[in-house]
Amino acid sequence: MCGIAGITARGDQRLDFAWLGAMAESIAHRGPDGEKFLIIDSNREKECLFRRDEPPDFAGDVGFAHRRLSIIDLSESASQPMSDEKRQVWIVYNGEIFNYLEIRKELIRLGHRFQTQSDTEVILEAYLEWGRDCLRRFNGMWAFVIYDFRTARLFGARDRFGIKPFFYHLSPQFFSFASEIKALLKLPWVERKPFFPAIKDYLYYSRVDTSRYTFFSGIHELEPGQYFEIDMRPDFRLSLSTWWKLEENLDEIPRETNEIREKFRDLLLSSIRLRLRSDVPLGTCLSGGLDSSAIVSLANPFLEEGRQKTFSIVHPGFRFDESLYVDEIAKNFRLIPHKRTISGDDLLQDLDHVIEAHDEPFTSTSMYAQWKVFELAKRHGVTVTLDGQGADELLAGYSYFKIVYWSELLQRLRLVRFFKEVHSDSPSAGGFLMNGLTALTGFLSHRRMIAWAGLREAQYIQDWIAKDFFKKVEFPHPRLEIKFKSRLNQRLYEVFAHDGLPALLRYGDRNSMWHSVESRMPFLDYRLVSFVFSLPPEHKIHNGLSKTILRRALKKDIPSLILDRRDKIGFVTPEAEWFRTGMKDRMKDVFHSSSIQARGLYRVRRLRALFQKHLDGSVDASRPLWRAFHLELWMRKYID
Repeated sequence: MCGIAGITARGDQRLDFAWLGAMAESIAHRGPDGEKFLIIDSNREKECLFRRDEPPDFAGDVGFAHRRLSIIDLSESASQPMSDEKRQVWIVYNGEIFNYLEIRKELIRLGHRFQTQSDTEVILEAYLEWGRDCLRRFNGMWAFVIYDFRTARLFGARDRFGIKPFFYHLSPQFFSFASEIKALLKLPWVERKPFFPAIKDYLYYSRVDTSRYTFFSGIHELEPGQYFEIDMRPDFRLSLSTWWKLEENLDEIPRETNEIREKFRDLLLSSIRLRLRSDVPLGTCLSGGLDSSAIVSLANPFLEEGRQKTFSIVHPGFRFDESLYVDEIAKNFRLIPHKRTISGDDLLQDLDHVIEAHDEPFTSTSMYAQWKVFELAKRHGVTVTLDGQGADELLAGYSYFKIVYWSELLQRLRLVRFFKEVHSDSPSAGGFLMNGLTALTGFLSHRRMIAWAGLREAQYIQDWIAKDFFKKVEFPHPRLEIKFKSRLNQRLYEVFAHDGLPALLRYGDRNSMWHSVESRMPFLDYRLVSFVFSLPPEHKIHNGLSKTILRRALKKDIPSLILDRRDKIGFVTPEAEWFRTGMKDRMKDVFHSSSIQARGLYRVRRLRALFQKHLDGSVDASRPLWRAFHLELWMRKYID
């Protein structure tokens, strides 16, 4: 796990080492264990591997920068940029290939020799053996770039689900890339211009991940499951291709229900075992919910008994506090639990660092709770964590997925099942009737569901946004094709691939790597994802309970107190109260500033009135207030 950056020049252009040095320095938090650079002259087929204090004596047209966080093979021989034995291909890489040992054995049988015990070298040798087809053999999370002297070509790729980041900028003179946007902003030709379509999506729909687009005009993101190639000669052409699509990699489903449960458990267990491979201390993020509890329970037998460290943020006295469940898991598995409580004052103190870490706005302070989890892990000597991210998007963990499922049952005229599901969710007559009417909104798109919710909840109100400003701002959304026959599976796919999970993966990467911690996500093993998306809806929602297959498959592994939970909390913070106390003065200053008035993005009087209603306690408008507040601070830091 590391930070990577690089520049490739067109034509007669040459690189200034100072550019690479500035990029590497800006992402030093991603790799505190080492730093190296590579300069290549593609015309003379010459390269130089060097450190900051020993710059090369020639200027090239390809440059790599690497910041190292040592996880697998801690020796100096495993540092990057790295080449194969014949120095034909060079790589700069961020991530982990969890099945590298299995691939290494296969490559050795095919005649390859290895100089290190690293997964980085496995990628190089796999590329030499299979070319771009090597990607399909990797089980992991990655973003890497390879320069191939044999073809004078740059080849780069991102993992199937975009767990590891890859940003790039293309100008008439240069192609530049980095693990974080802040590194690209160090380059003199990269402008700091806001991309207003992304800002519109953020303000209206709380959306922060927009496929290839970012909040910065001209800075793009390589999409999940994509690779790129650049031929250095003769015309320096950038081409993007998709190498993996979920809908083309679905699984065969066993006929018997028991077999389905067993296969699910086996796949999750295999994923966890692969992600326990580490040469540095490892721990688990524990929220008290079903997903993280599943990981803790299945991982425990493979760790030294009574030595699994867990890390949790708790809020005693808060109605969404999960201390009870965290303590239950800790007691059952003889864990070493580490817990921390955070406040609005803490957020105020860390706010500037949090904004700097993320480079782009985020939608709620729940991300700050995750930030503090990784800080807690690092403080207790842990460099690798296991995390339950992805399970909600796979297994219909959010409440609105139930609404979509009800609409599917109506569409398919499965009325008996429909009445059972609606009744299980809310047995009272009034609740049953309301759920029945709500089921009709499941036929709406994800964004229209959000707009409909705005009629009922202050958290979704949009009347504080300057709609006149955004009338002409159109977002170039890719048309979401129908990939699945099941309405629920289709909506899960949209949230998994477009409208939800990508943002959470971005948060997890920035939060963990700011503290030099690697976060691993067992639910995002591609084998498990392919299997779960092949399952019919009733394995995800049944009798009002979500994550049906997980509950059934791990019935003997997880305490019933957690297994039978119906509530979904996640990393919720008492932000509504924070905004009325510790954060109040800072937010008031921002909302009454001349700069927010001059933006033209808001109906400022309505925004201030909404803030006052929140302070009075008549509404909870913490989410829209945070979006406006955070966006203004982002504008001041990155744009002004």
